Amino acid sequence: MFKDWLRQRIGSVIVLLAIGVFALWGVISINNALATSPGRLTWSFTPPEANVDRDDRGEYVLVSESGNIQLMFNSARGTIQVVDTTNGHIWHSVINEDIYDIGRLNPLWTAYLQSPLVVEFNNLQHRDSPPVRLFTYRDMAYMQWEPINSGVAVTYGFLTHGLFVRVEYTLEDGLLVVRVPWEGIREESNFAVTSLEIMPFFGAAGDDINGYLLYPDAGGGITRFDMAGTRPAILSPGMWFTYSHRTVSMENFMFPEAQLRHTAALPVFGIKYNDNAFLAAITQGKENAGITADPSGRVVNLNRAFFDLHIRNVFNVELHNITVGGLGSLGRTVQRIDRDVIQEDREIKYFFLQGDDANYSGMAQAYREYLISTGQLTSSIEPGSTMPLALNFVMGVTEAQMIMDSFITMTSFAHVEEILERLRQGGVYDVNAVLQSWTRNGYAPPRYWPPARQLGGTSGLRGLNNYLAGNPNFNVFLENNFIFAGRDVGGFSSRADVVYNGTNIPLSFQSWNTTLHLLNPAVAQSRHRSFLNRMQPFDNLNMAFMNEGRIVYNDYNTRAPFSKAETVAVWESMFEESSSQMNRVATRGFNQYTFRDIDFMYQVPMRGFGLAITDEFVPFVHMVLSGMVPLSAEPGNLSYDLDIQMLRWIEYGVIPTFTITYEDALELRDTSYNWLFTSSFNTWEARILDVYNEFRDNLGDIFGRQMISHERLSRDVVRVEYDNNIAIYLNYGGETVTVGNVTIPPVSYVVARGGA
Repeated sequence: MFKDWLRQRIGSVIVLLAIGVFALWGVISINNALATSPGRLTWSFTPPEANVDRDDRGEYVLVSESGNIQLMFNSARGTIQVVDTTNGHIWHSVINEDIYDIGRLNPLWTAYLQSPLVVEFNNLQHRDSPPVRLFTYRDMAYMQWEPINSGVAVTYGFLTHGLFVRVEYTLEDGLLVVRVPWEGIREESNFAVTSLEIMPFFGAAGDDINGYLLYPDAGGGITRFDMAGTRPAILSPGMWFTYSHRTVSMENFMFPEAQLRHTAALPVFGIKYNDNAFLAAITQGKENAGITADPSGRVVNLNRAFFDLHIRNVFNVELHNITVGGLGSLGRTVQRIDRDVIQEDREIKYFFLQGDDANYSGMAQAYREYLISTGQLTSSIEPGSTMPLALNFVMGVTEAQMIMDSFITMTSFAHVEEILERLRQGGVYDVNAVLQSWTRNGYAPPRYWPPARQLGGTSGLRGLNNYLAGNPNFNVFLENNFIFAGRDVGGFSSRADVVYNGTNIPLSFQSWNTTLHLLNPAVAQSRHRSFLNRMQPFDNLNMAFMNEGRIVYNDYNTRAPFSKAETVAVWESMFEESSSQMNRVATRGFNQYTFRDIDFMYQVPMRGFGLAITDEFVPFVHMVLSGMVPLSAEPGNLSYDLDIQMLRWIEYGVIPTFTITYEDALELRDTSYNWLFTSSFNTWEARILDVYNEFRDNLGDIFGRQMISHERLSRDVVRVEYDNNIAIYLNYGGETVTVGNVTIPPVSYVVARGGA
């Protein structure tokens, strides 16, 4: 009977057995995974005995001296002080009771103000839980220190969480150097360090101090201490990330304003404190760092700025229709962290300034000299060079149609040659021109070749190349995009060649009628090399990188993973390869890694984004680059007032710039270029010649010179000075202004040479 029953139900029995086997295998696999998972709560060490006495205030002892700077260390608290022997000023790493009324604060902020190190960590056992912060003053139970060359090394231990961080404080050539070796970060449990705040109150100042915070809001922004009463009652701190957002997002990359709003071209900030100042710069690990500027009024009346060092990558995970613990999730976004730390050392250098140099102009000079001395900034301007005119040519644009897109020719290669010749006949002999959307189908990444046949094709490009042979000071750059790729264009693998996030999902963005991807850095470099091979016959043309000068990302693509630092190294290699084959190289944007190999930087920002904390915009990055690399910025023909735009060009040290076409801009009204409302060279020719001749005749002797001072004398009046004793006074207002013996007409400028 049993055999008959089994024979009748053999199918069901097989299915049940299979389900049982799979269930058993699943249980075993889950248990094995949990046993080896980094989220498992494990302790693989014997914690040392606690040795921190919170009642011991300790005292500061001299541990190192370099130039006019002394490094003092408190072995009871693990804190430092920097003494400037020039005038006796003390830079405190923490806020003590004798400096600030800490007694009225809650325990959290009391601990925060007195901590030289803040550790943010996540619990890997609860991967979707938010990060938690530890403060050395409150949570550190163990500390070990040892003298090292020119300083002291301190290991801060948080025994309850099994976390240890080694920080080295030294003096080198009159600079304070703070290092965090990645191997000095020890994690002995399921808690994983995600970021470190280094001395978040170093140099903090009250509103009664004559000074300001400097931060890299686009070209530069400052928050003045004495302007605290003019800002909103509820403030958010300004936050920036070096080169790119901490979380890679296609949306940010697709919209330049979103990308620039929270990214920093330089890994620096500065604090002016009466007659003293310092500039802090990350010199190692800069690609994975953030900058915070927090003005007075948010809990404490202290103005401060600090670095946030990212120890692990983070990425966002979209949870859709997922049930966890019986709770449903619709569209919730959680932040996950990488399993592994970013294996790179971190280093911060502090440059100290006094007296007349204790301002953002002095900071810019100090940083420029440092970059030059370390080979990170080289000059592309030959002595005696003439100021060039900057032109952006819009070549061809596609217009979407119901069946097939049409190609609109705005400026052919022959038109470029004609326009350059007309400029030459008008007395313009130096031009930096960028040709945009010149390939087949216009701007259609990742197509970098061939030249659009509607623009003249390869023969037209060859004709332009031949024309340039007789005009060596006409630098024409072919703008190319090696980073983005459109699925409808093809020519790449949407699985193997693209960037993946930490959840193994390709990054993509739906843009108009296509899906855009980011290309893996190795793939981008391969395409760049292919382009260089095609350009060998065109020896008078130059390279312009559309995105590599402003965009950095990491990639979890298992075929070729890249960290942000490794991506930067690829971009630098591409710049160097272009420089070795082509005459000159240009980038859109001016991230610091471009400074060594780039000969021209175009479309650089001149203004920040008007954060509530910002009292003034300053040309900090432009000052660092002044005299070294030509810069172009917002085009004059797209400004609301060309006279005002000319003053801004002068103030920021950029060359006159125009975006032009041969055909009328009305042809663009139904395309994605409809923002270009007036661009015809026939319309703008006379005005371009007038503006350029004025700049060359009045300001030609400051081209290639370094801007050593920038000062706002009043709301509408600015004074800039160069290293050849030339000062320029600019008046943005509608009334004549007199400064000393200089009278400046409204919306105009005056050049004073040799103090006259």
